[in-house]
Amino acid sequence: MKAAPKTLTKLMLILAMLVCGHANAWAIPVICELQTGIKIDYVIKQLPQGVKILDKLSDNTAYLLDVPALPATLPLGVNYFSPDFKSASIPAQGFFLFNKSVTNETADWYRAQPAIQKVNPPQITYTTKGPVYPPTGKNIIIADINSVVDYSHPALRGHLIAGWDFVAGSSTGGAGLDQSSASFLDQSSASFLDQSSASFLDQSSAAFLDQSSAAFLDQSSASFLDQSSAAFLDHANPAHGHGTLVAGILAAVAPDAMIMPIRTFDDDGNADEFRIAKAIEYAIDNGANVINMSFGMLNNSQIVKHALDDAAKAGVVLVASAGNNNTEFLQFPAGYSSVVSVAAITLDDKKAGFSNFSKTVNVSSPGVNIISAYPNGLWAAASGTSFAAPIVAGEAALFLSSRTFSYKKDGFDSTSFAIGAWAGGIDANNPAFIGKLGTGRIDMAKSVGKKGNTLLALKIVKAKEDVAAAQAALKVADANLSAALNAQKAAVSAATAQAKLDLSATQAAGKASIAAAQAAAKANLLAAQTALKEAQAAAKLAITAADQAAAAKAVDAAYKNVNDVDNAGQKAINDAINAADRANDAAYSAGQKAIDAAEKAMQPAVDAAQKADNDAQHDVDQAQNKLASLQ
Repeated sequence: MKAAPKTLTKLMLILAMLVCGHANAWAIPVICELQTGIKIDYVIKQLPQGVKILDKLSDNTAYLLDVPALPATLPLGVNYFSPDFKSASIPAQGFFLFNKSVTNETADWYRAQPAIQKVNPPQITYTTKGPVYPPTGKNIIIADINSVVDYSHPALRGHLIAGWDFVAGSSTGGAGLDQSSASFLDQSSASFLDQSSASFLDQSSAAFLDQSSAAFLDQSSASFLDQSSAAFLDHANPAHGHGTLVAGILAAVAPDAMIMPIRTFDDDGNADEFRIAKAIEYAIDNGANVINMSFGMLNNSQIVKHALDDAAKAGVVLVASAGNNNTEFLQFPAGYSSVVSVAAITLDDKKAGFSNFSKTVNVSSPGVNIISAYPNGLWAAASGTSFAAPIVAGEAALFLSSRTFSYKKDGFDSTSFAIGAWAGGIDANNPAFIGKLGTGRIDMAKSVGKKGNTLLALKIVKAKEDVAAAQAALKVADANLSAALNAQKAAVSAATAQAKLDLSATQAAGKASIAAAQAAAKANLLAAQTALKEAQAAAKLAITAADQAAAAKAVDAAYKNVNDVDNAGQKAINDAINAADRANDAAYSAGQKAIDAAEKAMQPAVDAAQKADNDAQHDVDQAQNKLASLQ
């Protein structure tokens, strides 16, 4: 898992100090978090003269300071001292604009779009006692930290409550839409979010729309705008429309929840860390139950984490977009453990090409061609994890409105838990991203309905964990069985090789014995034949009858000796052959016994491994059956 370096803030501080060494003034405000019990005056006394307090968190634990120069060492009583850079950005989005005439009664027409239907929104059910209406987010406040929102858009009428504009320093309640397009996002300043282009969308035509979304728009009598002639729209400015798009999605998913727009990002789509922390603090102080954060930061900001930890302790459900750079590199605030990180998928349950992925992602939601409100009464189909996150934030509002309480203790959040527990169904379509798209596509009806109760959700997650553990155990058992079989195979191979060597040596010895017998028989026969020839020669020289008789007798004896020697030689050869055969048979038999013994010696280990493997498979089957019965 790649993560932003922990030393990033320290490196920026060192760089800032170097800059200060060549300048007379420090141009960037500094965030100062105090240790418990320390007062800011104590810290200021350690700093150069001219320090000004620009802002602070309401609990007086962190301050934004204007300092003439950064100190060479960390002041006493301070947890950290870091520049307040504009490290947060709203990702640039591609979208397609269209017109549609609506009334107050039909302004929520886009709730029926394929992306929202894909996540199984709760429906009215009918019983013998009458209809049972699904939760709608009533009495729940969703704070959205974003850019400016068009309060006058038909889709948002009656869905917004007063928030705060941290850019202008005023309430957002009914504030006019800032149509300024004087500044544009420096795409290179937020390259980690794939902000250089929106190549995954074709702005010049409606071809980028999937068939389901295009058909839905066609049925809704929406008329596409000529994108090239909509000169009043600033597509290069990511802040323009982003807040309105996200608010529209929240209103569609949780129609009776109240949306609290907190403008934190300027017209360039940027915000500094302290401003984000202030926005989170504002949401907590003003009763937000859910905070949606459709933005990203490369920096693991301590002040933002501090604010999010406070929100989590206050029982607020935190939701954020995972990022749009098709990378495993962590984006914050989605990378924090207290936040529900949301990846984007397509309508066919595949990871959106732009979506980030990692083991810190909690769930996935549709994030391609999401239809929502756009400033000036227009509508847009947009793509990005920015638009997947509010679907999940809306689901959290539905869950909270269907409960008398939300349990949150020691890092356990029943709302986030239920959302993740009932997600699933996308692993088969994303084999390369298993475990990196969270628990899968969200299922609203299951998470907020009767099946969404915490106890059953716990059982579901426990069952999923049991399946994963059983599958992991099966992999180990498979590996052990394979190792046992390989060890047996190796032992048999070694015994076989040794048997071949022994048999070869015996055969060689037998051949040598036979060859020796043949050589001896040949030599003896030759000697007997020579003696016969000599006897025959002597017989020819015999003159007297007595000598001739003796010579004839000697020749007969020599003949008999030749035959005897020949017979003896053949017998010796046959004996050698028979002895070699017996030795070969014995060697072969001994080799087979050794091979059988080697196999038999390893068989108990193989049998034990096979039994363990069968048991492990049985455990997997049981765990999967139990999970299926719960779902």
